[in-house]
Amino acid sequence: MNLTRDECTLLMLYYSSRRPEAIRILKEMQACLMPDETELWLMTESLISKLLCMTDEEYSRYELFSETGPAGGAHADKR
Repeated sequence: MNLTRDECTLLMLYYSSRRPEAIRILKEMQACLMPDETELWLMTESLISKLLCMTDEEYSRYELFSETGPAGGAHADKR
């Protein structure tokens, strides 16, 4: 499944090493969007749809960060 550059960026911002957790986090963010944030809502909806269609193995192949791992944003997994 091909993600757009914007979808990859969104996934990095709401990163989780597990696909189901990433979907949950994105849905939580999406629920907080204001009515005028339709572009972000639609992009998030597209990304969630793509994540639902891919397997956990496919998801794990996405290298969203450099070799040093995530920068440690608010939603980064604790390792």
